[in-house]
Amino acid sequence: MNYDEVVQQAKKLSLFDIGLLLEELRGCLRDDFKISEARDKLSKQDVVEYYIDNQVNVAIVEELHNSAVALRDAKPPHNSFSIPYHVVNIDGRKIDIKSDEFAIGDSVYYICPHGHEHQGIIIRLNRKTVTIRNDSGGELR
Repeated sequence: MNYDEVVQQAKKLSLFDIGLLLEELRGCLRDDFKISEARDKLSKQDVVEYYIDNQVNVAIVEELHNSAVALRDAKPPHNSFSIPYHVVNIDGRKIDIKSDEFAIGDSVYYICPHGHEHQGIIIRLNRKTVTIRNDSGGELR
C-alpha cells in the first residue's frame, strides 16, 4: 500500500469525513480478530521493530497480552514497556522515515539478523540509505 497516496487523498477530505474515517480506523484497531492474528505471529524473545513518533525502534518481545505486547528495548538501558500490537511492525514492512531525524555523527543502536545488539555512528546519509560504522570498525548500509 502506498501510504503517501492515502495521505494525499485524506488531505482532500473535509474535516467531517476525516473524523468519520478516523472513527472507522479506531474500530479496526480494536478488532479482536485482527489483534489475535497479530498476537499469533509473535513469540517470546522475537526481535521486532516498532514505530512511534516517526522513529523506528527495536525491542525484544517479553510477554503477549490480550490487547498489548510487553517489550524490552534492545538498546540500553533496556527498559520494559507495553504497547498496542498495531505499533509493532509484525510483518517486517519497510518503513520510510524522514531523513531529517538523523544526522551524520549520530550514535545509533541496531540488532543484527543473528539477534545481537550493536552500536554504530552514522557516517553517510543518502535519500534512502544510511551508512553506519559499527562498533567493530566495519561499515553497514
